Amino acid sequence: MGCSESTLRRRAEQWRWNERLADYDSGMLQQASEARTKEDLERCKYQLETFRQEQLARARTVGDRAEELLAMVERSVRHHLEAGTVLQGRELPSVMAAACKALEGAMNIEATALGVAGLLEDFSN
Repeated sequence: MGCSESTLRRRAEQWRWNERLADYDSGMLQQASEARTKEDLERCKYQLETFRQEQLARARTVGDRAEELLAMVERSVRHHLEAGTVLQGRELPSVMAAACKALEGAMNIEATALGVAGLLEDFSN
């Protein structure tokens, strides 16, 4: 069943094929864009959660090492006290300062990592 070109043109105008195809294409592009945005949002959400978990693990590791260092300082102080020796003035403060700084750093890292949790909640709302 053949149709002439003029018949096809009339039907295209009658049924507004050009407009309908443009609307269809626009709708498909919008759906693809929304799907991509959702996909990007989910990917970012996953990456943010992964980052948060890694930061928490790092913060806890740093905190554990700092506590071990502080325990070592305590053992050293007890040992020196029991042995009756006196530490040189510059040794103990620098080690204690390093332990305190490491503890403070661990707390700051963990606080930062926990702050990221707020962003994750914003994504889910």
